[in-house]
Amino acid sequence: MRNLLFTLCAVISIQTISAQTVKIYKDGDVLSNVVDADSIVYTENEISDCLMGAFSVSPTKKVHFSQGNLQYNQKTKHWRFATNQYDFTANENNHIGENSYDGYLDLFGWSTASTYFGINSTLDTYGWLYTSGDIMDPEYMTYFSQFTGEFVDWGKNIQGADWYTLSSDEWTYLRNTRTNADQLCGFACVNGNNVIIFLPDNWVLPEGLTFNPGFSSPPSTESKYAEHNNYTLNQWQLLEAAGAVFLPVAGYREGKNYDSNNMNWGAKYWSSTPTDPTPYDYESKSTHSDAFAIISEIAEVSWSSNCVGCCVRLVCNAQ
Repeated sequence: MRNLLFTLCAVISIQTISAQTVKIYKDGDVLSNVVDADSIVYTENEISDCLMGAFSVSPTKKVHFSQGNLQYNQKTKHWRFATNQYDFTANENNHIGENSYDGYLDLFGWSTASTYFGINSTLDTYGWLYTSGDIMDPEYMTYFSQFTGEFVDWGKNIQGADWYTLSSDEWTYLRNTRTNADQLCGFACVNGNNVIIFLPDNWVLPEGLTFNPGFSSPPSTESKYAEHNNYTLNQWQLLEAAGAVFLPVAGYREGKNYDSNNMNWGAKYWSSTPTDPTPYDYESKSTHSDAFAIISEIAEVSWSSNCVGCCVRLVCNAQ
C-alpha cells in the first residue's frame, strides 16, 4: 500500500511540473496558446493606440482618447494617429490636393459629400478667401459649396476600436460640465509646444509636479501658455502616464494656406455636429459645423466654416 501511494504521488508530481498551456478564447475561437505562462494579467483597457485615461463626455458616457491627432497620406491613402500627443505636421498641410505628395496631413475640411473625409483634390489656390475684393464673388461662393453634405466620421478609417469624433455637446460637457471640470483642464507649454491639457475624471497628480487649471479671462494680448504651466518632456511623460491628454495648438488651414502664425497661438478641433449660424451676409451660402476652438488662451465650442482645415482627435468608448 505504501509503495502504491508513493507511486501515485510521483505521477501527480510529474504532471504538475510538466509544461502547461494557457488557451485564450473569444466567441468560441482560440485566439492564442501560451506554453508555461508566468502569469495572467487582466487590464481594463488594452485597445491599440488608445490612451488610458477615462473622461466623462455625458452623464452616462466615458471615453478614451487616441494617442495623437489623426493624419492622412494622400499618396498611399494611409490613415494613422500621430505617434505622440504633441506631434502635428504644420506646413505639410499646404500640400493638400497634391495626390503625389508622400507626406502626412492633419488638418481636414468637415464635409465628406464632395471630398474624401475633408481631403479635396480640386481646391483652388486661394482656398476659402475671396480673390476679387467682392465677398460675393462667384469663385468664393463656389468654393464654399464644395463643402456641403452629410457627415461621415473619420473614425471609420482607423481599425482597432470603434473610433469616433466627439459631438459639440460632448466637447462642452468635457470642458464645462463634468464633475470638477474647471479643475481638470488648462493650458500649458510642453517641451516648447503650446497645448491644452485635459485630465481624466479620477485624476491623481504625480508626485513632485504642479498643475494650474483654467484659462485666461480676458485673454492676454499675446499668448503665454507657459505662464499657466510649463513642463519638460520628462515631466510631461509623467503626466501622460497618469492619464493626462493634451491637444497641440497646431493652427488651422484656410484652403491651401497653412498660416504658421497660428501655430502655438490657436487651433480648432472638429466636432461631428453641423450648424449654420450665418452670422454675416457673405456667409449665407456657406456651411458650418461646430469645433472646439483654442484661440489665444480661451477654449470653447464655436462654429467654423466647413472648408477650414481643422484638427481631428478621435475617441472610443471606455468600458
